[in-house]
Amino acid sequence: GLAAYCRGHRRLKKGDAEGAIADFDEVIAMNPRNAMALLMRGSVREMTGDPDRAIADFEQAMSISPQDADAYFLRGCARESKCDPDGAIADYGKVVAINPQFADAFCRRGGCRMDRGEYDDAIADFDQAIAIDPRDAEPFLSRGVALWKKGDADRATADLEEALRIDPKNVGAHWNLACAHALRSVGKAGAKAAEQAVSPQEASRHRDSAFDHLTKAIDLSADCRAQFRDARDLAPLHDDPRWSELLKGPSK
Repeated sequence: GLAAYCRGHRRLKKGDAEGAIADFDEVIAMNPRNAMALLMRGSVREMTGDPDRAIADFEQAMSISPQDADAYFLRGCARESKCDPDGAIADYGKVVAINPQFADAFCRRGGCRMDRGEYDDAIADFDQAIAIDPRDAEPFLSRGVALWKKGDADRATADLEEALRIDPKNVGAHWNLACAHALRSVGKAGAKAAEQAVSPQEASRHRDSAFDHLTKAIDLSADCRAQFRDARDLAPLHDDPRWSELLKGPSK
């Protein structure tokens, strides 16, 4: 059983999901109560687009080890992929009840709550994740987005910049800062904020920052270029000559 389990891990690292599942099948056939093998097989199934069978594996693991926070966390992730935010939120709540130091569960639950427009609850979850691990960029990024949606542009920008300080190659932070600065260049200081007057100097500063972050995002991930073509938040940049230059891409 141990040999097959280790082989499954090696195959998974090489990208051989089908082979990894076969190895975990072998382990489980030998010992149906091997909760770790069930969690691993479920993780691979969820990763390869089979959330229903993944959830079945996670629930079988839960029946063996009811206080395993990882099983509830993984089922929460699978429920997210099935567009079941209520189920995911319940699972992440169970995770943090078992292990109050499980930062990723707070972060994932906050993301679900933000998607439902529950910004205060989402921010509280991101606060918890940051308190547990202040070196992780993701909860700063997520809290920054939630604060922006609430209309708190200054705190949102500070969080996004902190995410970049921790992880300078965080494409999401560059992207969201570009959108925030683009909107602030026309006096939009948050998703729910009313437009305010902006001086030409301030508008220019925000535009420069927006293009700086867009350029860095594209340098890190060329796929961003296709995404920002139709991004409504970047509309204030469309009349700037730099916009058409970014759309062209690198010269061949």
